[in-house]
Amino acid sequence: ALGKAPMADAADAEGGAGEENIFYVSQKAMLVVKLKLKNNEEVDSSLLQSLAYPGDHPEEEMLVPIDLSVVDADFPPEEEELIDINSRLDVDRMVEKLGAKGTAEAFVRAQQAFLANRSGEAAEERPKPMAVKEWNAIWGSLIEEGGEEEFLEEDAEV
Repeated sequence: ALGKAPMADAADAEGGAGEENIFYVSQKAMLVVKLKLKNNEEVDSSLLQSLAYPGDHPEEEMLVPIDLSVVDADFPPEEEELIDINSRLDVDRMVEKLGAKGTAEAFVRAQQAFLANRSGEAAEERPKPMAVKEWNAIWGSLIEEGGEEEFLEEDAEV
């Protein structure tokens, strides 16, 4: 269960959406984003910023996985990563390049891409929604110990 990466790195070797493109966002914030887009309302930066880091929400709040490979074309691998070593998504950079509405739409596309399961992963293998408390238990300790890179190296040795 710990094999799911919280960070978006380069696409996996098959060229599809690998688990390294999976990022967790607040389910509540995603619903608000969708409603605002549906109602043609402005999506303010504080709402978008609330999607930047899963650990910023109350422990009981639900997080849902999204597939950030949908923004690969806008943020090619040779550019700086969109997600830093501490699992923070650079929402400011997304807004700078895509605009607030474009960024909101990118989040919605990322959720749709995850749900579409283009790589045909078995249901039991797929990242599942989880409470912030669970996310912190899994990823919070990794971040404090030096980030995902260290975890992946340990994982490879098993």
